[in-house]
Amino acid sequence: MMIQAQLRLAPLCQRYLADALAQLAQDTELESLLNGLVGDRPLPWALVAQGNHLRSKGRLDEAQALYEKGIELFPMLPALFDGLSAIHDARGDSLAAQQYLEKGIRISTHALQRQVELGKLARRNEDYAQPKNDPALIARSNLLQGSALAKKWPEGRSGALCALRDTAARRYARRPAGDRHL
Repeated sequence: MMIQAQLRLAPLCQRYLADALAQLAQDTELESLLNGLVGDRPLPWALVAQGNHLRSKGRLDEAQALYEKGIELFPMLPALFDGLSAIHDARGDSLAAQQYLEKGIRISTHALQRQVELGKLARRNEDYAQPKNDPALIARSNLLQGSALAKKWPEGRSGALCALRDTAARRYARRPAGDRHL
C-alpha cells in the first residue's frame, strides 16, 4: 500500500481515501478513518471533513463541539467558521450564523462563496449596514468600488495620474525661463 511505502504521502492518501469514502456513502468506514485521524493527531482537513460529515447526518451538537475544538487548534481556518455558521443557520439562529461567516471573511477576504452566503444571511437578517470598523469588509468594499471605477473610467487611477503629470510637464515646458512656477 502507498501509505506504508511512502510515509510522507500518508496524509494526502488519507485525504483522498476520506473523499472517496464520502462519495461512495460508506459512512461507517469514513467515520472510523476520521475518528482515528482526529484522535491521533488532528489534521485541519480531517476536522473539517468530520464536522461536515456529522453535520450532514444531523448530529449538530457533535459537529459544533468538533468545530469549536478545531477553532481552538487552528484559529486561522475559515472552513471551521463556515461549519459553525451552517450549524447555527440550521438551528434558525441566522444572526449567529452571520457573525461566524464574518469571522471567516476576516481570515479569507477573497472567498467568493463565503461572501455570497454572508450576503444571503445579511439580507435575511435585514442587515444593510455599511462596513464601519471591520478592515476586511472595508477592504472588500473599496475593492468593489475600485473595480466599478475602473469600468466607468478605463484609464484607471494610475492612468489619470500619468496624464496629469504629462499635462503639467507640457505646461511647465512652454513657460518662459523666468516664470517657471506652477
